[in-house]
Amino acid sequence: MKATSMFQSCLIGFAGACLAASTTLAAVSYDVTDIGPYGIGFPSSKGVTINDAGDIVATMKLGPSSADCRTVVYVGRTGASVDLGTIFPGSTSLSKQTYISTANNNLDVLAGCATVVAGGRTAFKTTSDHGTTWSAWSGDIGTIPNGFSTVIYAVNDSGLAAGEGMDTSYRHYAMTYSMAGGITKLLAAPTPGTFYAGAAYAVNNSGSVVGEYYPGSYSHAFLGTGAGFSDITPSGAITAQAFDISDSGLIAISATFVIGQAQHVFLYSNGVATDLGYLGLGSVPEAINKAGDIVGDIMRSGYGGFIYSGGVMRDAADLIDPAWSVRMLTDINNSGVIVGVGYYNGALGNPRVIRLTKAVDPAANTLLSISAVPGQPSQKALTFSPLVAGRTYTPQYSSEIAPGDWQPLMNTTQIDNGLSRTVIDLNSAADRRFYRIQVSPP
Repeated sequence: MKATSMFQSCLIGFAGACLAASTTLAAVSYDVTDIGPYGIGFPSSKGVTINDAGDIVATMKLGPSSADCRTVVYVGRTGASVDLGTIFPGSTSLSKQTYISTANNNLDVLAGCATVVAGGRTAFKTTSDHGTTWSAWSGDIGTIPNGFSTVIYAVNDSGLAAGEGMDTSYRHYAMTYSMAGGITKLLAAPTPGTFYAGAAYAVNNSGSVVGEYYPGSYSHAFLGTGAGFSDITPSGAITAQAFDISDSGLIAISATFVIGQAQHVFLYSNGVATDLGYLGLGSVPEAINKAGDIVGDIMRSGYGGFIYSGGVMRDAADLIDPAWSVRMLTDINNSGVIVGVGYYNGALGNPRVIRLTKAVDPAANTLLSISAVPGQPSQKALTFSPLVAGRTYTPQYSSEIAPGDWQPLMNTTQIDNGLSRTVIDLNSAADRRFYRIQVSPP
């Protein structure tokens, strides 16, 4: 299943002279690509992630039993779909079954956890061939002292993971894990009477960690670096959580100013937290890239996703083909490619892993020339470049530049030369003939 964005662009030429024309979009639009089935049920966060190479990881449940909880990698470099299976035999819960931390790394390291009888456990997988053949799940990494379970939410290119550990009193602690150093508890014991000391939700390639901690009854956002620990809660906020940090040090924060009211999205940079507002009943950021683009969830009936880019927060529903609806947007890579979960034509029982890419109008930078064919007076050569991968180019002709008059150019030959294509109209004897190349996105 594949759908296109809401526009087609064209290049128009007449006889030996030519001009370029294209539609203009009111806002940045995105092409939606159907990557594959998502299964049934939804995780609470980051159910679908993407790295800078375009590899996508999804955690899902494909059937009624715990054995049907799967981790699937869609390898962007090869197009392969690899089922990594269940992390631990005997796992019982979907809520943390193969709960992938992130695929936003380029060493092809995955971390995930599963709920078993003794509590949540975490394991790692690695690959040396960019996603086609993976190692076995490495096994239980253990817990914090007096621990009950371990959950990993993120892993960087060096294999440093961020997450939370829960002790036997069900108190939660922010923690990191490295294969060399094991588990490190980041924050002190929780305030008496509270259950949460915190959780670490993201780690970047510099080893900076962000998350939430509890100095009192409500959560605060924190940043942990080699220089120490900082409270980065926006001024005036009652609650705050830092959900992601980019390799450039930009941080996406969710904050609330009145308990029970809308959650705002903040962009934190160099000590300054900027309120980006919210959509619906509130918005929660899931991921941020090094350019400061943010994606996340919109709180409303049926949920939805938002995209913050170019200084503006927009509802993803306004930027994509209306045949698609977004359930959640969970990750964005440094190229601006977004992944999440959506539905096609309202099929709520058939959730799909989706990829959103900015819809580029190829006509904006494409040259078209029309010339005579030596020795063939009844033929014309239409040459245009550059060709954009994945797009379909359809030559059309008309005797008038008017809507509805354009017809496919059928009697042709085609020659490709690198990024250039020449289409020869073998029957161009008419005195008046306009040409255009209709360009359709994937």
